Amino acid sequence: MQLSLAWSAWRHSPVAAEYGHLPAGLSHFEIGRFDLYRVNPPLVRLVAAIPPFGQDPKTDWQHYSNDPLVRSEWGVGRIF
Repeated sequence: MQLSLAWSAWRHSPVAAEYGHLPAGLSHFEIGRFDLYRVNPPLVRLVAAIPPFGQDPKTDWQHYSNDPLVRSEWGVGRIF
């Protein structure tokens, strides 16, 4: 039983990239810019952010930067 739970937790848990995608999708709605996670097209992030956006998530944009050389989605994602 415990082995099954451990396997399921490992298999179905969020991956490292998801911590950047969701706050990036929220930023597209809240800020109206596509700077976060700009290395991929925004459609999937926008669709994934619809359910949490409807629940008024608390997002701290302190680590947000529109500098093209800075990948600030990771800092925003850790806080989120």
